[in-house]
Amino acid sequence: MVASSAPLLLLLTLIHLLLCISADDFLSPGSSLSVHQELHSPDGTFTCGFQQISPNASTFSIWFSKSTQKTVVWSANPLHPVYSWGSKVEFNSDGRMNLKDYSGQNVWTNNVSSPDAQRAQLLDSGNLVVKGKGGITLWQSFDSPTDTLLPTQNITAAIKLVSTNRLLVPGHFSFHFDDQYLLTLFYDEKDISFIYWPEPRASIWQKHRNPFNSTTNGILDSWGHFLGSDNATFTAADWGPNISRRLTLDYDGNLRLYSLDKVGNWSVTWMAFPQPCKVRGLCGLNGICVYTPAPACVCAPGYEVIDPSDRSKGCSPRVNISCHGQELEFISLRDTDFLGYDLSDHHFVTVNSCMEICLSDCNCVGFAYLEGTGDCYPKNVLLGGVARSTPATASTGTMYTYRELVLATRKFKDEIGRGASELQKNEDDDVKMALGKVIRVLAEQLKSDDSDQSWIADFIDTRLHGQFNNTQARMTMEVAVSCLEEDRGRRPTMEYVVQMLVSVDEVSKTVVG
Repeated sequence: MVASSAPLLLLLTLIHLLLCISADDFLSPGSSLSVHQELHSPDGTFTCGFQQISPNASTFSIWFSKSTQKTVVWSANPLHPVYSWGSKVEFNSDGRMNLKDYSGQNVWTNNVSSPDAQRAQLLDSGNLVVKGKGGITLWQSFDSPTDTLLPTQNITAAIKLVSTNRLLVPGHFSFHFDDQYLLTLFYDEKDISFIYWPEPRASIWQKHRNPFNSTTNGILDSWGHFLGSDNATFTAADWGPNISRRLTLDYDGNLRLYSLDKVGNWSVTWMAFPQPCKVRGLCGLNGICVYTPAPACVCAPGYEVIDPSDRSKGCSPRVNISCHGQELEFISLRDTDFLGYDLSDHHFVTVNSCMEICLSDCNCVGFAYLEGTGDCYPKNVLLGGVARSTPATASTGTMYTYRELVLATRKFKDEIGRGASELQKNEDDDVKMALGKVIRVLAEQLKSDDSDQSWIADFIDTRLHGQFNNTQARMTMEVAVSCLEEDRGRRPTMEYVVQMLVSVDEVSKTVVG
């Protein structure tokens, strides 16, 4: 009996499977798509459905079916995820698609209203379309991208890419045509917006662009070549047919072209910025991008990170600096630059004169100074900070920021000064030998990569009762040991010591996400 029913059971299973596959090819008017259903492109490259961004939240999205991470290329509701149970997309007879959460509340709609709507279908290009009679397109997802363009998808004056993180939260960067009809990368934050690609200081001819065209259009073809109406152009390193690609404005502000390999992994085949720190604004307000050697964000002296989990949000001042009643000092940051926001520009002036210019303006938070030319640029905003390993021009550039004097820093500087002097002048050989031994032991400990950090407490003042940060203590010890080098030529400058001390909090936890 069991054996005779097996063929029938198998036949019923196959029929059910075929019906499900057929149903998943498209949506007919009056049908819906639940969180457990998906639409597939005919060649299987793309999938459309509910993508989980957390255990209980989903977005109605399109993604690459064969990528290992199911990379999302479009989302209807990135700002308003729905509950991952009971939500659905309804396709009405007038062509309108409505995304509803579990309570029935309307979260998103494609705003179509046509008596000729016939089906909603996901194409092999990754484009979700609503078709009417005669094959006319009534609506398509290609007209409302999020952070990604796919091959054959146009970018026009009405289209903007916005960077998003893995939870589809919008970032600070956008890619679209500017008011000269040039394809441009922007940094956008509250009342601040500026261009960072192509190089804003270059002339239109240096950019190799054509402004004010009668049309605004850009497209990535199926072979991996991009061409814009403004002559913006680039080509994938693996240029050729039959490769799945995407052009994505990543959360770090870099525009990258990706190719999918046969095992489902992505590789970068072109990028706007081979050096990520050149994405100005990457580290937010008052942040500085450095290489450690990976790109990392630190705060300018006197500032602290706003959100350790997302350092692109920048840094906030530790204290509010007013114009009067405070004793201030400037911190020199050599080979460091902040983009724009100059209050004024001055030439052939001394660094002290530039300092006075900044101090006399309540809006000034720091200034850039070129030693070779005497150029002075007081700034009212510290944004787009980048530390260069070598100066960008023949003149050595230095950024100066100021902060409220911290007495503890002064005290440490005094102690370090006395320690070096007393070590040299002390004629008690026993004392010198004992102190020298302590320094050597400490130096050896600092060189070790041992994960056991318990030894640090042995060198800390007991009056702190163990209330100290290991990373900060270790860095302070490294500074102290270097200051007590017997060879004067190997001792750091006081400027370097101060910079290390004021940045210890930032350096101990710097990663660009």
